Amino acid sequence: MTTFFAKDKRMKHPIRRIICLVLLCCAFVGFNCSGGPETKTPKELSLKASFEPSQPGANESVKISVTLQTVDKENVEGADVRMTGKMGEETLSEVTFKDESGGQYVAEGVTFPKPGKWELTFSVKSDVGEKTFTEQVDVACKGDGKEGSTCCGDDDCDSKSCKEGVCAAPTCQDGKQNGDEGGVDCGGSCDKCARGAVCQKDADCITNSCDTGSNKCVLGPGGLLGWKNKEGKSVFGWTTLEKGLFRPTDLSFHPEKKNELWVVAAGSDTLLVLFDGTDFASKRKTYRDLSQHFMEEVQAISFGSTKTMATCGDSRNTYAGLRPPNNFMGPVWWSADTAFMDRYTDISKGHLDMLHSTPQCMGIAGTGDSTYFAFNGYNSTLDWYDFKEPHVPGGDDHTDGVKRRYSEVSLKRVEGVPSNLVYDKDSKWLYIADTGNGRVIRVNVEAATSTQRLRSFPGDGILDEYKGVKIEEIVKPGGELKKPSGLALHKGVLYVGDYETGILYAYNLKGEKLNSLDTELGGGHVGGLTVGPDERIYFIDLKGRVLRINIPTE
Repeated sequence: MTTFFAKDKRMKHPIRRIICLVLLCCAFVGFNCSGGPETKTPKELSLKASFEPSQPGANESVKISVTLQTVDKENVEGADVRMTGKMGEETLSEVTFKDESGGQYVAEGVTFPKPGKWELTFSVKSDVGEKTFTEQVDVACKGDGKEGSTCCGDDDCDSKSCKEGVCAAPTCQDGKQNGDEGGVDCGGSCDKCARGAVCQKDADCITNSCDTGSNKCVLGPGGLLGWKNKEGKSVFGWTTLEKGLFRPTDLSFHPEKKNELWVVAAGSDTLLVLFDGTDFASKRKTYRDLSQHFMEEVQAISFGSTKTMATCGDSRNTYAGLRPPNNFMGPVWWSADTAFMDRYTDISKGHLDMLHSTPQCMGIAGTGDSTYFAFNGYNSTLDWYDFKEPHVPGGDDHTDGVKRRYSEVSLKRVEGVPSNLVYDKDSKWLYIADTGNGRVIRVNVEAATSTQRLRSFPGDGILDEYKGVKIEEIVKPGGELKKPSGLALHKGVLYVGDYETGILYAYNLKGEKLNSLDTELGGGHVGGLTVGPDERIYFIDLKGRVLRINIPTE
């Protein structure tokens, strides 16, 4: 036998040949020739997830599709695919995917409760192998902006208020402009917006005026008198700039030295200058007329220019009751320079001129360097003066004076109550607080002409009667305005102080009431009135004070 194998070369190593054939057969049928089925080697898995919509939104129904393959692109079927999610403290309940065959797995109706960056964990178990995958997805805010919808920030909400990922209802304390508000937490159904706050319409504002250019609450026409609270009472405060004066009557700010407030007092025949009239702590100086003539019962003061001013008084020239009246009274022309006034202990020694055809003068208004209108209380009419050139300080040369009487203008004096005049240089209208007749009128004398020469005091210039005056009633008598005293014209609005009631009014130039403010002082207090450089109302309390109306911002 041994010899046979040795001789036949094709039969060399026959046992080896048999073993090789057996091994090939085992491998072909999938058996382990050592005694059982062959174990497959695990393959590397890959997972790709997609979302529909591609940008998921919070609380939106999302379809998630998963493609499961080996790394060599073989589809993996029959696998168990599950997913969980987490974002901070927020979690997503486990989601099981449905096998759609061909390596496709789908989960529908998945919702993310809040917007943000979610971390997703996919767990896969398959015959090929097991593996865990992680992916991140950005979940957007896709709420409709309404209350309760999801949000990432205030801009996602109609209310402009996103709290903890949910649109909150608008409130009047959320620090946002939302709901029907005109501004931040004001206007609409909230409290009215303060002066200077953002607004959309007049009704949003406590001032009842919303500027359409800036969309800010502003003082509207008549706004220097402020506004009313819910009870209909005026909202204001005041500052006492001077007190203890002896029957003060009128006041006026210097046209050039804007903060200088000049005040006259009938009870003491004095002029008081507050060098910062907007401040109670202002430096001040008092100038006295010791003649008992030039400032006797002084009722009015007005600047004709930056260099001069004039006063006049409710006097028939009795020298404080020491002599019988002779009606030798009228407006007095003064320097408007305190340095000049400082030269005189008795300022009558420094007066520049005086003319004498207006006894019981209740009001005065400058129209130019040397020209003035005057309320003639004794003759119940309107006069006009041109001092021309001043005489020497304290002198008595009045011969160059020119005087006119507009007899068609019927006025009525109330004793001791100033009747302010205001001249509008642009329109040439003179506005008059006609106290005794209970009205405010305006007159234009541009077309008036001389009709006759009237009798005048010797050496006191000439006096002519003029007619052809245009007269209009702005505020008619018989209404709520009883006895107008103080008067100011500011930006097309007439501000009027009522001596009888203590109420301040604002009217347009048609006489329509724009606003009012009850000072609560009552009758007998309100005298001369003006508007300061700070656009606030200043007025005389005839009982001894100079007051400023302060309008609050809220």
